[in-house]
Amino acid sequence: MIKVEKFVVGPLESNSYLVYSAGNTKCLIIDAGGDYDIISARAKILGLTVGALLLTHGHFDHTAEAFKAQKSGVKVYISKKDAYMLSSATDSLASGFGVAYRPTENYSVIDSGVFDICGFNVEVINTPGHTAGSLCYKIEDALFAGDTVFKYGYGRYDLPTGSFSDLVNSFKKLKKYSELKVFCGHGEETDLEREKKINPLFLYED
Repeated sequence: MIKVEKFVVGPLESNSYLVYSAGNTKCLIIDAGGDYDIISARAKILGLTVGALLLTHGHFDHTAEAFKAQKSGVKVYISKKDAYMLSSATDSLASGFGVAYRPTENYSVIDSGVFDICGFNVEVINTPGHTAGSLCYKIEDALFAGDTVFKYGYGRYDLPTGSFSDLVNSFKKLKKYSELKVFCGHGEETDLEREKKINPLFLYED
């Protein structure tokens, strides 16, 4: 069973997650909006090596320190549709918030499917809406939802490449999953069964 540690990072207080399990000397990081050195140092304290960084989407508050992972030899994954944001302070929205941004030059594109990443069985779910390339990652009974699903809410769709209709369809796609703990890109954790009963986008009928 995986263990998850949350780190609240950066000026927009986004969540980064350290994911590990017994018997695996490698770990994963989900999103890297800041404090990458602190998170990787925590992994070292646990006797772990960071094997991969999984990015839920391309906004700077989730990617600003992906370059540090890349520089240290950690494989960085992002969707094809959001990958261009990794090289641009403007496209990542960093410039709009007056935040300095260093590009991530080397990364791997990942799309929907199930993958073995550093010994973890990772299901990648395309969930556009917040951005065109937003992803959720299912690992065992956990769903790392980025800015798609929030506790009792959802991510903005009025930013570049966002789409309300896409977000509605992404929520429809997530309805088939059950009994998952949801680790959101901002704010508190929740669970999918609770969200299906109260989250306005799970209840939305078009």
